[in-house]
Amino acid sequence: MASASSSFSTYLSAADAAALDRDLMDETNGAGFTLDQLMELAGLAVAQAVALAFPPSSHPRVLVAAGPGNNGGDGLVAARHLSLFGYDVEVCYPVRSAREPHYARLLRQLEGCGVPVTSDAGALPSPLSPAFDVVVDAVFGFSFSAGKAPRPPFDALVAAMTAERGSPPVVSVDVPSGWGVDDGPTSSPSSPSISPAVLVSLTAPKPGAAAHLPEGCRHFVGGRFVPPALALKYGLRLPEYKGADQIVEVERGQPTPSPPASAAAGAGEELDVAGMRLDYGSPEPLRSSNHADPLIVFDAWFRAASKTAPSSTPQLPPPEPNAMCLATATADGVPSARMVLMKGYDERGISFYTHFASRKGAELEAGPRRAALVFHWPHLVRSVRVEGSVARVPDAEADAYFASRPRGSQVGAHASEQSAVLRGGAAELAASAAAAAARFADGGRPVPRPQGWGGFRVAPDRVEFWTGRSSRLHDRVLYTREEPGGEGGEGGGWKVERLAP
Repeated sequence: MASASSSFSTYLSAADAAALDRDLMDETNGAGFTLDQLMELAGLAVAQAVALAFPPSSHPRVLVAAGPGNNGGDGLVAARHLSLFGYDVEVCYPVRSAREPHYARLLRQLEGCGVPVTSDAGALPSPLSPAFDVVVDAVFGFSFSAGKAPRPPFDALVAAMTAERGSPPVVSVDVPSGWGVDDGPTSSPSSPSISPAVLVSLTAPKPGAAAHLPEGCRHFVGGRFVPPALALKYGLRLPEYKGADQIVEVERGQPTPSPPASAAAGAGEELDVAGMRLDYGSPEPLRSSNHADPLIVFDAWFRAASKTAPSSTPQLPPPEPNAMCLATATADGVPSARMVLMKGYDERGISFYTHFASRKGAELEAGPRRAALVFHWPHLVRSVRVEGSVARVPDAEADAYFASRPRGSQVGAHASEQSAVLRGGAAELAASAAAAAARFADGGRPVPRPQGWGGFRVAPDRVEFWTGRSSRLHDRVLYTREEPGGEGGEGGGWKVERLAP
C-alpha cells in the first residue's frame, strides 16, 4: 500500500461529526449504512495506518486499548485486521458494550483469530514499553466530553498511554483519548495527556485533534465512505484517496475549518479555495450508444435526478433538479448568466418562462437568438450542457402554463417589471404587489397572463453529458446536430463524440 499525501481536507466539529454519523446511518433520507459497515471500514483504515507507520517487521507487538463506544468498536475491528496482517496483537477492553450485538460478534471474531482480550487494565505491564511496540488508542472518540476526567478504569488506561508513563508510540483513532474534540488537549502537568505518534481521523479531521498535533506526528484521514451528497451538505473537502487505499496522509497544518452544517461560516474566515475538491469516485462511464437522440438521454438523467435528489433539511432549501444556469449575450457579445427553472422539455427542446422585457428576455430577442444552459446534479456527480437556437413558446402553450401556476405567482407576475430599477426601493415593490393583489382580490376571477410575460424554448444543436470521475479524468460525451434545425428541432441526425476531460 503506497502512502499518499494530500492537503484537501477540512475540520469537522463534534456536533457536525455526530450529525454526519446520523446521516450516514439514516436508512430513509441518509446514506443507509449500518453500524457494522462503518465500523468495518473505519477499523480497516486504522489497521492500514498502523501498517504503514509501524510495519510488523519493526513493531510486531501491538496493544489495542478499546473503550465502550463506537471508537472502541473501531479498535476491535482494527485488532482483527492487524492480526491478519501478521502482528502479535493483544486487546484491553475493560468495559464491554452491551448496546449492540455487533460488539459481541467482534469479540467472537477476535477469538477466532487467536487474539487475547483482557478486561483488567490493571494487569497490563507498567510501563507498557518494552512489552509492546505500538499502542492503538481507541478508548474515547468524538463523543467524549473534555470537561470531565476519564472515569475508572479508563483513567489509568489513558494515563498508561502517555509518554510520562513510558508508553510506546501511540496511534490514536479519530481523537486522542482525553482531548477535547473541538479544543484539543486539556491536560495539566499533574495530569499529562496522550501525545500521539499517529492520528487517524475518521471521515474528516476534528479541529481539537488535528490543530494541536505534536511535532512529528503523522496524520492520516480514513473512512472512505462519505458520499458526495453528504460531503457537500457538511462542506467537506475530503482528500483524494489513491487507488484502493483506505487512508491518505494529510500534510501537517493543511486541514482548514469547514463551515458548520447548522450555521453560516463566520465573516472573515480564511478559505482554502484552491484546496476545495471532492473525490468523485469512479462511476460507470456514460454509454453514449444507448440512444442516438440526446433528449432521450437527458430524459433518463433528469428522471434519475428527480427521484434521487437528497431530501432537504431545516437549514437548506429543497433541491430543484430543474434548476439550470441560462447564459445569454447582447448583440455585441456581452454575456450574462443567471439561474432559472426549466418548465418543460420534449423533442422540440427545453422551455422556461420570464418577462420579455427582462435582461434575459431582451438579450434573447435582440441578440443572436441563441442561449446556453447548464444543469448540475451534484448528488449524481452529473452535469448537462445545452446550446441552441431560441424562439418564443406559442401563446396557447404559455397561457396553459400560466394557468397552472399558483395564484400568488400569477399575481406576482403583474406586480413586477422584471429587471427594472426600483427607484423607490423595496417600498415601491411592496406598493406594486399590494396594488396587484387588490386588482385580483376576487378569487373566483382568473388572473390573465400579462402581455409581456411568456416562454422561450431552446432547440438544442449541441448537448454534452458529463460524469465526474476520480483523478479528474471525467467522462464527457458530446452530441452535435449534423444539420442544425430551427424551432421544433428539425434537421439532420446527431454526431456522437467522446471528449477528453
